[in-house]
Amino acid sequence: MRTTVSRRTILAGTAASVGAALLAACGGSKATDTPKAAGATTPPTTGAAGATTAPASSAAAAATKPASSAVSATTAPAATTSTTAGGSAVAGTTTASSSAVASTGTGTLKPKAGADAFKGKNLSYFQKVQYYKAVQDGIGNDIKDYTKSVGASVDISVQSTDAGPNVQKVQAGVQAGNPFDFADDIGVSPQQLITLGLLTDVTDLTKQLTDAYGALMPIVPSGLQQNGKFWAIPFFTSSDAWFVRKDWCAAKGIDPATLDTYEKCRDAALAISDPSKNQFGWGFSPYAVGDGPQLISHVVNSWGGSIQDKTGTKVVFNSPETVAGITFLADIYTNSKYKNMLPTGFESWDGSGNNTAWLNGTIGMTANAFTMYAKSKDDKNPVFDKTFVLQRPKGPGVKEALRGGQLGYFYIPKGAKNADLGMETAKYMLQPEQWFALAKQANGLILPAYESQWKNDFWKSDPNFAQLEGQVRDPSGYNQQYYPGPVSPGVDGVFANKVLEDMMAAIIRKGQKVADAVKDADDQMKKIFEQFGLKQS
Repeated sequence: MRTTVSRRTILAGTAASVGAALLAACGGSKATDTPKAAGATTPPTTGAAGATTAPASSAAAAATKPASSAVSATTAPAATTSTTAGGSAVAGTTTASSSAVASTGTGTLKPKAGADAFKGKNLSYFQKVQYYKAVQDGIGNDIKDYTKSVGASVDISVQSTDAGPNVQKVQAGVQAGNPFDFADDIGVSPQQLITLGLLTDVTDLTKQLTDAYGALMPIVPSGLQQNGKFWAIPFFTSSDAWFVRKDWCAAKGIDPATLDTYEKCRDAALAISDPSKNQFGWGFSPYAVGDGPQLISHVVNSWGGSIQDKTGTKVVFNSPETVAGITFLADIYTNSKYKNMLPTGFESWDGSGNNTAWLNGTIGMTANAFTMYAKSKDDKNPVFDKTFVLQRPKGPGVKEALRGGQLGYFYIPKGAKNADLGMETAKYMLQPEQWFALAKQANGLILPAYESQWKNDFWKSDPNFAQLEGQVRDPSGYNQQYYPGPVSPGVDGVFANKVLEDMMAAIIRKGQKVADAVKDADDQMKKIFEQFGLKQS
């Protein structure tokens, strides 16, 4: 199970009402305006990070440089410059082949310390469910340790795996004047919360962190920034990978390292399948929460199609490229030729279905975050030593495979009573000692967000980590379902309403022609975009 877009989008069926709220919040505002919550009359609090006390090395820099330079921690070449949703250029990070050297920062950014620093305060913490519970517990325990050390306490409220209700909870708290103090999440971005004006500006704190720990990975600014400001605190990155049973491949004379295209992966999955041995090659469901829509959108992108255009304002889903990509994918589930490679019960998988099937040894190929890999290693599951890690394959519509990654981040809801304690807690969690303990425990699920975090021998301990580093460092900053545009609440609404999964169900289960199903999906997407104030005609 990956914590992907369906875990951070607005609850299906509420896109219209939330779209109205967004329109009320953003209607007619200029690109430079600060986002406002529905019904709000003042912008979110800015400069909240100023309540923190940074070491002299970064505090001075923060005082003398504009907040918009928060991620300019490296003199990256133009090729690595990305554009935020607000249109501001952001220096991201350099690739290994670049002649420029990415900044690795100045050292550790220490949080406030001392038994009386926050005496009597209570941190209300809204924590994301992690599939790999050891990581979830590790994060929670570290936060308990810090708050206790500064004379405070913490109440942990664990989030559901569907971000729709979570958005509603955060919004309800902000509007009632009683929000959570601190929260975490993992995904591509918190743009819905930003657009609704529900978050505290953390640009100053992010500047302190990049001064200390160096340049950010390319995907981070585009996900966490809007209008040149940071509204969430970079904590880690994460990357999906494809996993292949190398022993099954070896038995069929297949070198898994050669599986660099979707066609090759499909054919290999068929070759390694043997239902009589409960051995199924294609471990993907087009319906499963999180995993299904991510597979569909990546196929569409890899064939040259997309949900939205480069501006993020127009739906362009109904295209020959999209039809070609969906035709390829649908053929796997409708052509009897491939029946033997489809796992029993894949139609009813939830987000953890492929994880379970992989760990049980019944599928030979799937895609996932490194939760699955980490758990098999941690549990000493025999499948671990039989795992080959691939980067995502490419399709005929792209020259290079679209890779990218996801984000782990902290955020502070607008109006949080203990925002200062939340800021210091984030600093504590990003100290090398705490951060690397979590990264090592996660075994590849938690990857660096800052350049200096790669400077540790741990990343050399497993050759498969090199694949993940390559994906996270992808200079394109591939942002998955939003590609090739910016992070968009319209796309979030599309995912929340399960448009892609319903389209595949119409093709696979009801026999609808691909071209007709794509057109129907495009029509629905346009309606959703218009609910978010993005006119399509």
